[in-house]
Amino acid sequence: MKYETGELLSERMSQPLTVAIVGCGEITAKRRAEQFQRASGVEIGVSMDVEPSLANDVADRVDCSVVTEYDELLEMDAIDVVYLATPHHLHAPQAIAGARAGHHVLVEKPIAVDLDSATAVIDACQDAGVTLGVCDTYRYRATYRRARELIETGYLGEIVGTKLTVWARKPDAYWDGGYTGRVETDWRKSMETSGGGILSTNVIHNVDAMNYLTGLEPERIACEYDTFASPVDVEDFSVATIRYKNGAIGIIEASSFLLDGPPEQTVRGDRVYGTDGELVIGDPLYVRTNEATDLGAGETFHELSVPALRPAGERLIEAFAESVHNGTEPPVSGEDGRDALELVTAAYTAGNTGSTVSVPQTEDDPPT
Repeated sequence: MKYETGELLSERMSQPLTVAIVGCGEITAKRRAEQFQRASGVEIGVSMDVEPSLANDVADRVDCSVVTEYDELLEMDAIDVVYLATPHHLHAPQAIAGARAGHHVLVEKPIAVDLDSATAVIDACQDAGVTLGVCDTYRYRATYRRARELIETGYLGEIVGTKLTVWARKPDAYWDGGYTGRVETDWRKSMETSGGGILSTNVIHNVDAMNYLTGLEPERIACEYDTFASPVDVEDFSVATIRYKNGAIGIIEASSFLLDGPPEQTVRGDRVYGTDGELVIGDPLYVRTNEATDLGAGETFHELSVPALRPAGERLIEAFAESVHNGTEPPVSGEDGRDALELVTAAYTAGNTGSTVSVPQTEDDPPT
């Protein structure tokens, strides 16, 4: 953001932030463009994609201008924020370039494909004095917000365990065009360009949400992963165990070719276990406590009513805009994004080496 000083700065800060949408593929078309359009505190100034038809499609939906070169976009003084929804390996170089050009950065998860790149993004934004946010939206979901309130109030007692489950059956066509087939591309297939499979692409959301819910810090992780039924180089099935610094134990189960079913017999969702009860954080939210509380009788799972909220992405965008205006911490910071990536990266190292790996990794851990 190329703000001037004095009265002009104050005037600019009272206006909506002008956002450049960079990457007009699946997540932009399915969710973010509309969410930016509805969110307060922002306005869409330009859509950018190297494929002109995609940039024009989004521009037609939200009524903005179009560019097809990122360097051209970076020279536009009217742009306050670059929102990055490009293939994962482009996140770091584009975020760094955006920061150095004076623009705030909001990047889809993962923040980068490796920890060194994530650190470089954080450093570049700090050096440039711009705000960096990551679109890990799960912590803005209504059920996760209510779950955090229950944990903080003490209904579960001491937190002794977590379970992250992601079952997302992806057809073969997904790997060449996403769920919609709107864009023909194969970047999701490669570790180099995607950073990984189900862990990096999906579970990282749940990792960030669990960090937000519990505040637990991982100490070590063991993991096994492989590719069994998908035409890709990245993993499509993974199981991991986590030991947290407070002694709690975590489990990750994830697959991109299996379904957790049958639906009528399965309660889906991330789980938090405590000495006094447990949560199942899906849609809906369930709670069980050892003793009777104002939530209901003890030793029984209760479905909790959670007030409906506007889409998580829309509210995260508004919170990000507010953080820019106020100079405060963004809703999901670059450090938050790196923390989630750190656990996923350690899981890959553990799977590659057949060893338990420290989080963060140390010189004593085996190399990847």
